[in-house]
Formats: sequence, structure tokens, C-alpha cells
Amino acid sequence: MLLIGLACRGKKLALLILPFVFYTMISDGKYTALMAFLYIGIICLFDLLPLFNILSCKNNSLRFDVRPLKFFVVCMIATFFIGMIRFLPAFELLNMKGGLSKIDLFFMPKTYTPEGIPAYTYQQLWQELVGWKGSTGLVTTGWLPVILALLSFYIFRKESFPFGVNLLLFGWLLLAHNAPVDLLKVLWNLPILNALYRPYKYFSYQIAYTFIFVFGTVLLAFKENTHTLDRTYTALILIFFGTWFLYPKMLKIQNETYTFNMPSDTIVQENEFYNIQGKDIVRNRKEPLNSLTYTGLLRNIGVIDWHTGIPLAENAIPKYFVDSKVIYTKSCIPR
Repeated sequence: MLLIGLACRGKKLALLILPFVFYTMISDGKYTALMAFLYIGIICLFDLLPLFNILSCKNNSLRFDVRPLKFFVVCMIATFFIGMIRFLPAFELLNMKGGLSKIDLFFMPKTYTPEGIPAYTYQQLWQELVGWKGSTGLVTTGWLPVILALLSFYIFRKESFPFGVNLLLFGWLLLAHNAPVDLLKVLWNLPILNALYRPYKYFSYQIAYTFIFVFGTVLLAFKENTHTLDRTYTALILIFFGTWFLYPKMLKIQNETYTFNMPSDTIVQENEFYNIQGKDIVRNRKEPLNSLTYTGLLRNIGVIDWHTGIPLAENAIPKYFVDSKVIYTKSCIPR
């Protein structure tokens, strides 16, 4: 949104950078990035109206300002051309696996049922949002940012209204079947959206972003009457007191992430390449270590039943089957 705003103010370089930012987002985030584009698109739609000037300059006339939406659409088209060499093979693969209207994915429920859709409850949502009794999650922002954001929604009703709409929309989707009306179930009838079966993954970060963004705008309430340095100190103090409780959690996660010491026998490289396949163990597994795709890669061994998003043909012949006790059984399949 910053780059779109700069482009509206005549910064041509922002238009050159934005497609590459979009390409990076969609290459890494995939469906998560698409939901971010939906968020940005809604803001750009509101910017059409003279009443709202979020990304564009102040518009005192009654004319529609199409620049934010135009720049967004043009950059999305440019993103497609930049990433065409990756996108076209992916579209071809998706067409082979049911197409965009009915994508065949591993671990995805074939029908929409509450048991297969891990949605937030109202209690979980508000408790994680404010960090109630140490509860943290994907939507956690803390008490102070939430209170000041709500205050900003009241003070700057016009400026924050589009963000409020996004907040309600993605909060509604995050609740899914726990909401009075299940909007996600309705959207499952549309292409692409029918693959969104984990609401916490696709609709949570928009909640946190909205509260943090609107929380920052509350400083505008006294910008005319305070010195720039005072506003800076005030912002730093508010940010510290609003988010300090997250830092111990962050350090704990950092200290526990990627610190597992692999046993030496699981990373000894084999002299010749061969394939293994799990026997009576789940595909999306964390153990035994000798049956994982990562350890197989280190040992020069292929794992046929690897964890991938889209089911692909598995025509390789295993040399061994491996079970939960790490017992290798010689394959009897003709090679």
C-alpha cells in the first residue's frame, strides 16, 4: 500500500518496484498472498470514492480517483508477466488436478464440514487478540494497541472505515462455521477459494495488521499541537508498552527453532541413490527421522511418499519400505 501511495504522488519508481514485490509475495505465500491482495484491493476500491483518500492525495473535488485501483490492477498484470515462466506450469498442473474450481490437495477435506475446518471461536479470537493470560497466537497485538485502535476508529471514522470493513470481513472469515452465518462456506463455491480450508492461516494476519495500522494513526490526534520529537518519543513509548509481552515469547520461539541436533546416523550419505517408502506411517510425518524427505536428501535417498501440496504420480520403485520402528524391509516389487 505504501508503494501504491507513492505512485499516486508521482513516484514512478514505486510502480517499477511493486510488481516484483507482488511476485515475491505470491511465489512464497501463494494463497496467503492472494488474501493479502484481496485486502489491498478492497482498500483501493474505497479510494475510488472522494470521501476516502487513503492511498491517494487529498481529493476535495467530487471526482472519483481511479489511480490506486488502476496502479494495483496494472501491477498485478505486470506481476503475471514477470512470473509467467513459473505460473503457467503451475496452472497446467492445477488443471490436471481438478482445475481451479475443484483443486485436489493432500489433507484437504473433500466436503465442507466443521470437523475439517479449524476455525477460531469468539473466545479464542478476543483472548489471543489482547494476549489474555499469556495467550498468544496469529492475531495477537495486545491490550494497548487494541484499545487505541478502537479509539482511532472512533476519532478518525472516515479514514479508518475501509480498514474497519476489512477487519469485519476477515474476522468473519476467520470464525467460519463459528459465526452466525458461515461466509467461508459460501465462498467455497467459488474457484480458488474452495481450497482455503485453514482459516487461521489465510485470514489471521489481516486482523493483526489492521489493529496495528489503525493504532498508529491515533498519534494524528495531537500532531498539530506537539513537536515532532515529542510524537516520536510518544510513539516509541506506546509501542513498547503495547508489545513488550511479545518479546519473551519471540525469544522463546527463536531459541527453540532449528536447534534440534540430528543424530549422526540419520545424515550419513549413501554410496548409491535409491528410494524408500513409508509402510503403515502417515505421509505428513515428523518421525522416524530416517523416513523424512529432508534426511533422505542429506543421505542421497529418495522418499517416494513425501509431503507435497498436490498429489503427484509416484512411479518410482522403492528399494526398501520403512516402518515406524525404522525397520527396513526389502521391496519385492520388480525393478
